Amino acid sequence: NIMLYCLFIFFWILVGLILWVKISWQTFVNGCIYWWCTTLEGMRDLIKSQPVYEIQYYGKTSRMNAAQVLHDKYMIWCGEQLWSAFVLATVVALVICLITFFVVSWILGRQGKQQSENEVTGGRQLTDNPKDVARMLKKDGKDSDIRIGDLPIIRDSEIQNFCLHGTVGAGKSEVIRRLA
Repeated sequence: NIMLYCLFIFFWILVGLILWVKISWQTFVNGCIYWWCTTLEGMRDLIKSQPVYEIQYYGKTSRMNAAQVLHDKYMIWCGEQLWSAFVLATVVALVICLITFFVVSWILGRQGKQQSENEVTGGRQLTDNPKDVARMLKKDGKDSDIRIGDLPIIRDSEIQNFCLHGTVGAGKSEVIRRLA
């Protein structure tokens, strides 16, 4: 979840940066005004006093209402420039985010695989084979003559207590029978 959240934020930062590089601030603002007026076009008749927008054109300011904004060739051009730059920025940011997603997923998966492998920690080794354990105990000189099946108990632990617990059928009686 945190990776997707970071990618979402990264996506919008990329879109903003690409728009900033691709078009000028004046074109961006005028294009936003054009698209704002386009979305409000159906409600223009409901508004009693039409809003007037200040349009910047290379240092000059002109005032236009929504109908003038929608029919002005420069404002239409700004809207088209903003739309094409936004589509380009979105596609580029999406491709970059998808590549980033797959790279990060691969890196995290590789790290997770490495961390989940059995490794010797704290001098212990994990094994399911009792003969391997018997061999290790014998090599260290810690094996006892008392065995439970193929597994010797640790030397001098026979004077300590053993606790066998488990549910019915877990094999407690089988362990006692195998003491040799």
